[in-house]
Amino acid sequence: MENQIQPIGNVNRIKINKKKMVLLIIVIVSLVVVICYLVSVNNKISLYETQYTNKAKQIVADYNLKDANISMKYNGKYDGYRSYDLVVESNSFEKLEDKKKYNLVKSLETIDVSDSSFLVLKRVISGANTYQNNVLYSNVLDKNYDEYYTDGIKHNNGNIENSATSTYEKEPSDDDKAFAWTAAKKEVKERLKSPSTADFPFSYNEQYIKEVETKTFIIKSYVDAENSFGANIRSNFIVKIKKTGENTYTVIDVKIS
Repeated sequence: MENQIQPIGNVNRIKINKKKMVLLIIVIVSLVVVICYLVSVNNKISLYETQYTNKAKQIVADYNLKDANISMKYNGKYDGYRSYDLVVESNSFEKLEDKKKYNLVKSLETIDVSDSSFLVLKRVISGANTYQNNVLYSNVLDKNYDEYYTDGIKHNNGNIENSATSTYEKEPSDDDKAFAWTAAKKEVKERLKSPSTADFPFSYNEQYIKEVETKTFIIKSYVDAENSFGANIRSNFIVKIKKTGENTYTVIDVKIS
């Protein structure tokens, strides 16, 4: 029986096909790995979101707010953090005593999960009113972004008899002031309808910048910028940040009104 010799062209085609097959297998395996990773990350995120809402439900149940609706709204990523609004909507909340309102909102602030990449702002909406913790003082409840109730101070018919609020507060160094001012402008600008039109005060020297805890700063000021209709308006803002490194910080809260 005679041996047949394959033409060189056929041998080369077989080698090329084998290379293509190997590359195809590598691509498929890589895609599977990426898909598995993304599914794992999404499952992890969904788990943490569920943990937040479940803990909020437990707190709300203690106050018998049967009409409460709890939601987690994802706002996007800021400096590597996943930013959310945890919102409790309940008309029954308005019927609670002020002390209970404060305690409920304070309890929401204690909610946390093991993932430190989550940045969650918590608030309660009742009718036309919005309640949340004051960014300056941890023992103050805000209503529609104004101080409403101060814990530990005697209230008489809704009036605070002694409005003095004990807190750590000091004047930051010039370097920290400049750092806090730059960070605040960046965070506010990212949240404007037309960031390119933002016009902030020229200097931070005349702005309210205080260190309220160690390396934690409150910045109050204003910005002029165009709204959705192209009209130039002035907005006030309050930003609270914590300096975590020479050029890094964590956003605690941003309010623009």
